This record gives sequence, C-alpha cells and structure tokens, in this order.
Amino acid sequence: MRHLLFLALVFVGFSCTKPDSELLVGKWQFSRISSKGVTMVSDNPKEQKVIIDKAVKEMKDKLPLMNMSEATYRQAMKDDISLMLKVTFEFMKDSTLIVSNNIPQKLNESRWTYKINPDRKELTIDEKTRTIVYKYQIIDNRLIISEKKDKIEFIKAKK
Repeated sequence: MRHLLFLALVFVGFSCTKPDSELLVGKWQFSRISSKGVTMVSDNPKEQKVIIDKAVKEMKDKLPLMNMSEATYRQAMKDDISLMLKVTFEFMKDSTLIVSNNIPQKLNESRWTYKINPDRKELTIDEKTRTIVYKYQIIDNRLIISEKKDKIEFIKAKK
C-alpha cells in the first residue's frame, strides 16, 4: 500500500510540472551577470557594493582626467546597475523575444526570436546580426543562461 501511495505522489509531482517551453514564457529581469567568473551586475546590494568598490579602485587614477569625484563615479556606477536591472526579457508563446529597457524617457525595445531545446537544455536567441546558443536552467523563478565564459541569471518579473 505504501508503494502505491508513493507511486501516486511521484506521478502527481511529475504531471504537475510544466514543460520548459511553458516555464520560459513571461517577463524576466536581470538578477546577476558575470563574465569569466567575475560578477558585473547584481541585484544584491552587498554584491553591488563590491562591484562598485572594485571599479572605483581600478579607475581611481583616471577619475580626475574624467573630471569626476569618487562619489560621482560611485553614483554613476550605481545608476548604471539600476538601469541594467530594469531591462526585461519577455518570452512570448509565438517564439518572439522582446527586450525592453523600461526607461520611460527613452523607452526602447528590440524584437528577436528564440527556440528552446529542452532535451539539450539549449536556448537559441536569434538577434538581427547574430545567433547565440545558450545552455539554460530553470529553477523555480530563476532562469540561468550561460555561453562559454558568460553567465546571466534572471528572475521572473513580478506581475
């Protein structure tokens, strides 16, 4: 009897899981962008501070040439990260991908196409000038895509 109950629970668990193609549909926002293992953008305030501190350290000698104070540069970096985190990727059911910057003063969006291969865990994005094949994972409300040395994490945008 316990075995039947266990099998029934397993069956219900698998039957309730949506296919990746359905899980992907919707709006996603950047959560973290890293290249060669270095985090470039993060929605985590502690990680943002580390990113900005590192950038300031690297640019400290160049700031006077740029006519910027350290405080101005820090704020500019914080603003840039904030802008990146506002970008949304909307995967439509018809294989259209809409990338929007969501800046009311300069609203801009691009339309691309995508294909998903759930067997190989590959997401192919066709931009106007190039095609990129990413490996992907969907875990709860997170989408993680990676290509060679770059890794991008998204979180499902709140409705």
